[in-house]
Amino acid sequence: MDKKSSSGKKYEALLFLVTFFWGTTFVAQSVAMDEIPPFSYVFARFLISAVILLCIALCRDALRKHRNIPRPSYDVRQTVLGGIVTGAALCAASITQQIGLITTTVGEASFITSFYIILVPVLSIFLGIKATRRLWIGVIISLAGLYFISIEQGLHMSIGNAFELLCAVLFSIQILTINYFSKNADLLWYAVIEFFVIAVISLVLSLLFEHATWGQYKAAAIPILYAAVLSGAFCYSMQNVCQKHLDPTVASLIMGTEAVFATFSGFLILHETLSLRKLIGCALVFIAIAIVLTPGKKNGGFA
Repeated sequence: MDKKSSSGKKYEALLFLVTFFWGTTFVAQSVAMDEIPPFSYVFARFLISAVILLCIALCRDALRKHRNIPRPSYDVRQTVLGGIVTGAALCAASITQQIGLITTTVGEASFITSFYIILVPVLSIFLGIKATRRLWIGVIISLAGLYFISIEQGLHMSIGNAFELLCAVLFSIQILTINYFSKNADLLWYAVIEFFVIAVISLVLSLLFEHATWGQYKAAAIPILYAAVLSGAFCYSMQNVCQKHLDPTVASLIMGTEAVFATFSGFLILHETLSLRKLIGCALVFIAIAIVLTPGKKNGGFA
């Protein structure tokens, strides 16, 4: 295995870890919705994430200055603009997902949101990034698996599901903006700006439409902190790092395993039913990932 291939496998493994935490965060997200409205939840979650990463960024820069370590050459414009654009997309995606969860089931929401798996390679064409036949096969098998995991009694296009479909489009845009802006950006400050943008937008919406009380924030404190520290400060910043080194379609497929991890965390933590249908769906998702990530022949095959 050459150095470039080994590096790619490292970022694939890291993105799997990120997705594992996202899957378990779905439980925290669902629990928080019982206590606090969606705009206020998004505000609290991403404000805490932003403050954590701001402290880390300031400490890192101070340490570099103290030790006279030369600062790497970053594109400031790419960092700031990328943080703003990605933050706006992620904010819209997070809010529409939370609103959709009010009137739809977790299963239908997770499946429809996962449509970004197929939207990313389609939208990537406009950026000059074409998916191989192997990737398309993986996308189709993965979507079939996600359907088995999430949908038990048919799929109905309710208002809540319409919000989840919009969420899938917005997550696709977020994934592609990271791919576009992250190449020469300072990824730590990129994430800081991204999260503060989300916190500011969601705060304005919260003040205009919700007026959440301190008691509601306290009641949802544990799931908010879990989501803020793991899903926010760690996972979304690591997503930026991983996507700098991975094809966006491959990244979206790996992130599609979120539904699998959410299913098992719901079984272990919330004691939800883990049916044979869901197990088959999980197996299909991992088969899809194996097809995409297993090295193929340079000539012929699925390429």
